[in-house]
Amino acid sequence: AFRGRRVIDVGSGSGVVGIAAALAGASSVVVNDLSLHAAAAASLNAEANGVHVSPLTADIIGSEPADHFSPGDCVVVGDVLYDPDVARRMLPWLQRLHTHLHQRLVAVAVWQQQTRSPSRRQLYVATCRTQA
Repeated sequence: AFRGRRVIDVGSGSGVVGIAAALAGASSVVVNDLSLHAAAAASLNAEANGVHVSPLTADIIGSEPADHFSPGDCVVVGDVLYDPDVARRMLPWLQRLHTHLHQRLVAVAVWQQQTRSPSRRQLYVATCRTQA
């Protein structure tokens, strides 16, 4: 899914997913996180793995998808929806992004607190996939 494509890792943290995309043959990788520490970690981790990533520390959530993405881009979003305030901003933006990318691959991992056991979490994964 990554070979030859531009990959944008939103909420990248240490850049693990973006680095994996680069190792899998992505033409270029942008790692996006608000944290300058995360951007530095992603760059160092990429270097240690012999690949290049381009850090972007701008808050792109809520922006118009055309400002940062082109049809054909592959966007990966990791564990960023654990906070209800972030989820309220992120989900409508992801829907607009999905439409802009002509329904290319978009994956979202959501950690959600279980009501019976606050110490346990459950992973929900939603994928949207159409034409390659």
